[in-house]
Amino acid sequence: SICFSKNKELVEEYQEEVFDTVLDLAFDMEGEADIIRISTAASGIPEKEALLAVAEEVSRNTALPCMIASESPEVIAYVIRHFSGIMAIEWSHNLEEWETKIKKIAQDYQAPIVTIDKKIIYC
Repeated sequence: SICFSKNKELVEEYQEEVFDTVLDLAFDMEGEADIIRISTAASGIPEKEALLAVAEEVSRNTALPCMIASESPEVIAYVIRHFSGIMAIEWSHNLEEWETKIKKIAQDYQAPIVTIDKKIIYC
C-alpha cells in the first residue's frame, strides 16, 4: 500500500513534485500484489490533487491497477472525474454516505459495483 499518512517521505516528495518513493513502493508490489492501494490523506497536502497525481503516476509506470482510498466522497468524485483509466475505489466508511454519494458517482460513470471483504469496491 502507498499510504502518505504512514510515510512522511511521500509527503515531502509530493510537495517537490517527485514520485521516486511512490514508484519504488509500486515496483516492489508488482510481484506480490494484485492491486496497488493508494491513500494520500496527510496533513500539508491537498488530498484530491495528490491522490489523482499518484494514481496517474503509478498507472503510467506499472502493470497493476490502482485502488484509491479516501474518507471523503468529494475526493473520490474528483479523482473519478479526472482519472483517465480504470481504477478501484475502496469505501469502508459510512454506508449511508455510500448510498447517497459514492454509489451515485459510480452510477454516473456507469461503473460496476462489487463488494470484497465487506468493503465496497468500484471497478
